[in-house]
Amino acid sequence: MKEILREILHDSKRKTTEIEEMKDMMSSLMQEIKAVRTENMENRQEIAKLRSENEQLKKEFEIVNQKLQAVEITTERYQKDSKKDNLIRWNQKKMEFKPKRNRNKKLVSECRIVKSETTSAMEKDMMTGTQTVDITCYRQKQGGETWKIGNWKKDMMTGTQTVDITCYRQKQGGETWKIGNWNVQGNKWKRTGALGRV
Repeated sequence: MKEILREILHDSKRKTTEIEEMKDMMSSLMQEIKAVRTENMENRQEIAKLRSENEQLKKEFEIVNQKLQAVEITTERYQKDSKKDNLIRWNQKKMEFKPKRNRNKKLVSECRIVKSETTSAMEKDMMTGTQTVDITCYRQKQGGETWKIGNWKKDMMTGTQTVDITCYRQKQGGETWKIGNWNVQGNKWKRTGALGRV
């Protein structure tokens, strides 16, 4: 009887030890599971961060790409414009600005000047593709006459050129005359400003 009880007690201790070992193993597994979950969460956060950075890089790349396209379009349009009769040009011999269009020849040729001032650098907005050049022309004669040719703008994205020609003439008696604005699109010129006494 004692032997049986001793064997039962021994078996009980052995099973208790096994249970404790199982508990320790389960605890270790739970810690590993928690560690894996934590690592997985960190990986998800890192992936989300990388995705966000990737989207930001895509946006920045798109902006740079647009700028490069604007530069390419500008270069291409300048090459085309150099072959077209749609620009105002400076005639050094006659000392005047004039468009390469006969129907505006009379208007602009009246604005003969002695001095021409042009901005040293063109302003370029690469986001909108707009280029602006300010041209100021003056003529001083006896009687105080003054003429001014204003802003010239070019939209590099659409190829549209806008030439605002504003000519003021101060005559004896203080009269001021204005010759209106002209827009150019391709080879077509159109006066948009009023012509007459200001």
